[in-house]
Amino acid sequence: MIVIELVYATADQQQIVKMPVANGTTARQALNSALASSLILIGDSQSNLQTVPIGVYGQLVDDHHVLADGDRLEIYRPLLQDPKERRRLQAR
Repeated sequence: MIVIELVYATADQQQIVKMPVANGTTARQALNSALASSLILIGDSQSNLQTVPIGVYGQLVDDHHVLADGDRLEIYRPLLQDPKERRRLQAR
């Protein structure tokens, strides 16, 4: 068994959960396991869980990425606004 950290953040809150997984667990398997056991709640985007982007330490990974002990698995949500466009609007 290894221990990973699962992270999901919204504008209002962040959820960080440490969870044990079997050695050889993939990123998508860990996410599905956490959701099935209600360790982490994603809210409205539950319908897109098989396609939601995931990463490890800020780097996008594919569904079959094998996790290592201590990895920080991050669940990414769609951006509401392009950061560059937001800065342009603020500068005006």
